[in-house]
Amino acid sequence: DWEYPTASTAWSFDLLMDDLAVALHAQGKYLTAAVVGAGDYYGQHVHNAVFEDVDFLNIMAYDGGSPHSSYGFAQECTNYWLNRGLPSKKLVLGVPFYGRSSNDYVSYRDLLRDYGNNVQNLDVVNGIEYNGIPTIKAKTQYAKDNNLGGIMIWEISQDVNDSRSLLSAIVEQMQSNGITTRTTQVSTSLVDEKQQVVAVVPNPGVNQIRIVGLNETAHVNITDLAGNTVKSFSYDGTSVIDISSLSKGLFIVNINTSKGVKTLKLVK
Repeated sequence: DWEYPTASTAWSFDLLMDDLAVALHAQGKYLTAAVVGAGDYYGQHVHNAVFEDVDFLNIMAYDGGSPHSSYGFAQECTNYWLNRGLPSKKLVLGVPFYGRSSNDYVSYRDLLRDYGNNVQNLDVVNGIEYNGIPTIKAKTQYAKDNNLGGIMIWEISQDVNDSRSLLSAIVEQMQSNGITTRTTQVSTSLVDEKQQVVAVVPNPGVNQIRIVGLNETAHVNITDLAGNTVKSFSYDGTSVIDISSLSKGLFIVNINTSKGVKTLKLVK
């Protein structure tokens, strides 16, 4: 998830992906990357040579389009990469589990909580644009109809574990014509303590976040990309974390527990 290779770093990205492909494929492992959705300045600096290295590319077809991450925007992003020569089976279409307004990011889970049970059937509520179940299913069907490699989401902790689940909608649509998926277990284990995922929510965050999935008190160290500590504190998983003082950008969250260090990305 290199956001994003530029004209001056594109060849470094090529070399990194080539080295990773050789090392990982020798061990029977997959190599993928998350890349920009629409074909703007950043897309052109992921060279076609990378297509040979990866087993698939996750296309981040969100944070764009009007309304946010519309069906049309998914088509635009797909067509850009296919027209570049990326094989359809290597193209995994990204869909959002969050909404955007002019100045905020809101998880799908929080939209359901704040605006009622019909939210799952809409794409806009209170000025916040997102993907409800009909649009998520339509994008999933689009991926099937165009022989794409699958669907990628950002991100799992923003979903709910009931009949309104977006992940369950994807699985249902994928299986409607007998297609086998590898995501069914995920949709049923969101609240399974044995498989609890440690995550920052919401992510992107604005003023407050939480870290879910912790079973013990941890020491948390948040740094900027230069490695400078911007917040350091003990956290037991119950209170909110104030990030209002942080500037907009990308941060690294290091969570130290008795089992080791978990490193997560935080977008503000």
